[in-house]
Amino acid sequence: MPVYAKSSVYQLPASVKRARGRPPNVGAAQAQMITEDMGDYRALKARNAPQGDITAAINATARNLIQRYGWDDPLHARSIKDQEQSVDKAADEDQQRQRDSTLKKVREEVKKIWRRNLLSGAGTAAQPSTDIVDLIKIFAAKPRRQQDYKIWAKSKPRPKLEMEVDVQHAAKVRAIVPGAATPPRISTWNAVASQWYKAASPKDKKVARKRARRAHRKAMREWEASASAMPNSPEEAIKFMEASQTFLSDLMHFFATRTSGIAVMFLSGPAGSSLMSALP
Repeated sequence: MPVYAKSSVYQLPASVKRARGRPPNVGAAQAQMITEDMGDYRALKARNAPQGDITAAINATARNLIQRYGWDDPLHARSIKDQEQSVDKAADEDQQRQRDSTLKKVREEVKKIWRRNLLSGAGTAAQPSTDIVDLIKIFAAKPRRQQDYKIWAKSKPRPKLEMEVDVQHAAKVRAIVPGAATPPRISTWNAVASQWYKAASPKDKKVARKRARRAHRKAMREWEASASAMPNSPEEAIKFMEASQTFLSDLMHFFATRTSGIAVMFLSGPAGSSLMSALP
């Protein structure tokens, strides 16, 4: 099936400078476009996907690049074509040979860039920044409300409860068959505390629930304060968006795969910046 795309012409930023020495095989914009598709390749490699699936991903990125920059010199084109481009449009024999050669060349560059980035971890998009790692840790530390019976049992010294825990735990230890693991005392404590809480008065239960809610609200306020650090500048916010792209792409791919669905992400930042991705 033919693949079509229609885009407006724009020139690459004049501020992009070429390094000294041998000219690069791929333009800056093309390299960025190829790198942005790394998420699919990384996911395929991570699950040891068949080579056919990897080849299909390489072909898709190569065709998308040609679709965007045309057949003439897709790896170095300085502008996007301003007309519909069909990757599969019929061509005469000479044109077809030239196109086959161009497609092969583009495929090789896609494969080369993906492999290099996967092996070396080069570029900000390939490695989550320290800020992102810290953010993940903060999210993982989100406080959970403590169970009411634990609040009740720890609200004051309860020597009789502790004695009952010791008695029941000793009985469990004596009943262990040789070679079996010894159960931790905390598991016995949880069982006894839960039983005793059920037998507590309605007034004591009400007090325990209030204390549990109050403690959870306080913990949540502290957690939200640590998780909502604002960027110091628009540039810092945009940099964080760029650095988070691969992490979010992999996360979306995981959920899309596990649900056999589609994951769509759209981030809108300062100065008109945005990040959008959709994964099957």
